[in-house]
Amino acid sequence: MKKKKITNGKAGEVKTDIRELLRDFEPNPFGKQSEDNFKEWMAEAGYVDLQEMCIKAGVSPSGDIRTLRENLLRAFQIRNAPLGKLTLPEKPSVQKERQNKILSLLGEL
Repeated sequence: MKKKKITNGKAGEVKTDIRELLRDFEPNPFGKQSEDNFKEWMAEAGYVDLQEMCIKAGVSPSGDIRTLRENLLRAFQIRNAPLGKLTLPEKPSVQKERQNKILSLLGEL
């Protein structure tokens, strides 16, 4: 299967995954791009500021200041997680083994 190249209109940038393309158009509710900048902002932010950010980010604004910071940081990390990260099983799946066994039995007939 041939991969199609998708562009978002910016010169020199070519996206091959539709999720990457759509991410460029999603507004960033956190207003920060790096985790360090976001942590720095959270350290200086007050309780009301954190609650407002929770509402913008779609996180529950209830709890104490520590809980708000943890929930916001988790949401920030999820939103900025790298796309397409696959974890492959180390052993072949049981279903694949069954398929191979059935095919070998059919081949013997």
